[in-house]
Amino acid sequence: MRMRTTITATLFGIALAAAAAGGSTASAASTLCTPGRLQVSLGPAQGGMNATATTFVFTNVSGRTCVLSGYPGMAFIGGKGAMLAKRVIRGGTKLFKDPGARVVPLEPTGTASFTVGTTMPQATTCPLTMELAITPPGGTTPLFIGTPGARGLYVCPGRVPVVSAVVPGARGALR
Repeated sequence: MRMRTTITATLFGIALAAAAAGGSTASAASTLCTPGRLQVSLGPAQGGMNATATTFVFTNVSGRTCVLSGYPGMAFIGGKGAMLAKRVIRGGTKLFKDPGARVVPLEPTGTASFTVGTTMPQATTCPLTMELAITPPGGTTPLFIGTPGARGLYVCPGRVPVVSAVVPGARGALR
């Protein structure tokens, strides 16, 4: 009876963690895509209406299927390691629609992606992001990716970047 109670408590804890992460118990019970299983790269981008929408692509580089579900965490890092922003808002913008959290299975070499919206300043008064720390949904350890100047993201004071949920494929949530 003690073993059954322990298993039930563990499964209940997994369900609570999945609910808190915006996922489902199916995603929590499956193998979560951890940073060691993933590679992150730049995807397509759009600009307009004083804003940019940049897609980032997760690729499963392991030999096993894993799942992503929900929203990634992000930290925007400027020159000399200065932290520009370490929080994002979940949602969409005029350039992309948030699809909402769902379970996205990733087979080996499979891709999933998400889109980030930031303000595009009229003048270069806002700091340019040089590197991003991207934490896969449900994880705590980030993956790092540089943002080349032409694709760099500006983080203006008082404007919090907006991030979509992860979706299958490499296009992100772009319209």
